[in-house]
Amino acid sequence: MKKDRYGRYELKYFLPPNQIKSLMSWSESYIKPDDHAEIIDGIPRYNIRSVYFDTHDLGLYYEKMDGLKNRRKFRIRTYKRPDEETLVFLEIKYRFNTQVMKDRAKFTLADAKMLLSDRGYLEKLNPPIHIKKPAERFIHYFNAWNLRPVVTVIYDRIPFVGRNDRQVRLTIDTNMRFIDHRNENRIFFPGKEEPVPLPGTVLELKFDKLMPEWMRQLLRRFDIRQQSISKYAYCVDGAVFNKYETL
Repeated sequence: MKKDRYGRYELKYFLPPNQIKSLMSWSESYIKPDDHAEIIDGIPRYNIRSVYFDTHDLGLYYEKMDGLKNRRKFRIRTYKRPDEETLVFLEIKYRFNTQVMKDRAKFTLADAKMLLSDRGYLEKLNPPIHIKKPAERFIHYFNAWNLRPVVTVIYDRIPFVGRNDRQVRLTIDTNMRFIDHRNENRIFFPGKEEPVPLPGTVLELKFDKLMPEWMRQLLRRFDIRQQSISKYAYCVDGAVFNKYETL
């Protein structure tokens, strides 16, 4: 049976955009494009859209800003501009220092909307246990903490997996923007997309247990340092606190 939870390391770095091609070239003997990506101009890509939920006082945002090592995020994610029949993922992402674990359950967008409005709808769907359990956890917190949508985070991802180990991933996220979701309860509504200025693209290195040696060589080769980067926090900074209006 497929596991609905897993733990791994996710390390993040700011990478200058002018180094993307040279980094991919250097890494090509260790990685290959993600099978789910579309190849555009020789580069694998797909779009990620995630509606993030928080409490009325942005408690989860402040956990990040206060530097809590153990925290969680709640989101509904899809990999394209969705319609009612598009598959989306209800996700709880737990972070324990640099290690992460996810609860993840897949539904159509129409069913996901019903799950958030009708507490008995999950029983009516009666999904298999590996989907039902993480969905139950998401719905529990959604109701118990009175979670509400805050922002939709959108970006374009350049995704790779390891040639020898598909659990190893290297991704580069570009063109990040957000939709302010605070006054709109519809999930994935077509609001105005606002750009998020960042000091670089977001490189993520993901692996189980030990970082592969070639990743260590990559970090030395491109002289980049691990940083604490939260796409959700950056987008809340723009949507709620207007921190980018003078940039």
